[in-house]
Amino acid sequence: TIEREGDRIQQRIDLVFPMIFRRLMAPFPRWHYLKLPADREFERAISDINAFLLPIIAQARARIESAPEPAPQNFLEAMLLARDEDGSRFSDEVILGNAWTMLLAGEDTTANTLAWAIHHLCDDAASTERLRQEVDGLGDARMITQLAELAELPFAGAVASEAMRLRPVAAFIGVEAIDDTEVGGLRLPAGTAVMVAVSALGKDPRSFSDPLRFDPARWLSARAAHDEVASMPFGSGPRICPGRNLALLEMRLVLAMLYKSFTIERVGRAQDVQERVDFTMHPEGLRVRLRLRDHAPGR
Repeated sequence: TIEREGDRIQQRIDLVFPMIFRRLMAPFPRWHYLKLPADREFERAISDINAFLLPIIAQARARIESAPEPAPQNFLEAMLLARDEDGSRFSDEVILGNAWTMLLAGEDTTANTLAWAIHHLCDDAASTERLRQEVDGLGDARMITQLAELAELPFAGAVASEAMRLRPVAAFIGVEAIDDTEVGGLRLPAGTAVMVAVSALGKDPRSFSDPLRFDPARWLSARAAHDEVASMPFGSGPRICPGRNLALLEMRLVLAMLYKSFTIERVGRAQDVQERVDFTMHPEGLRVRLRLRDHAPGR
């Protein structure tokens, strides 16, 4: 969807998260009884995305079934080959649902976290310089091509972790009490739905020293006064985000590419950048200018 210029599916994807969020926050499911033009457009977007995904799934299934010894080459093929607890393969409904998750949750969340990281780095010259020194130490190549090289970017990973602590793009996570329990003196019977404000967890002074300060270095020091378990941008437990490791790799990769090749400066004022929640939380009003560095590779 990204590689094809002017792709209609990409435009349809952009409609989904905002509508899901509006419906989640609605006090009454009005769309069950009265559909507005936005509701009909949303339903058309769902149909278009399904029509895009189903042939891809069918093609992947055909490749798997035609191979004498099938070995998965991507996430979709791995799902098609996987077995459930009873030894059966996953249903088409489950495969389609997971494809939706990868298509939607795997893009906006990572991109918005990178945008928040850039927002904070624009006002932190020391962290920006430390990041540049780290990525410059990898040699002259513009892009990282070997997985092992990412292990040499601990500070880039710390920048991503700190951006997620301060600005978790999944601002709320829904959980359910599976047993009768008590939290903070409040009794929660089994089955109680709870919305966790993830951003509040990451800014709790009981877990993080100077919690409102952007300080990537706190993730690199064992002596730092913080409890990293309190920051849970990917959720936790058996339903933790399956894309966690991929997202962390992508963020280090992109931060390395950007700060190795460009000087990034803010256009406008930091205080004009606002948090906008359309299911995911993204920066509204963030504008930056990229200038090719004098010693950038290939200049």
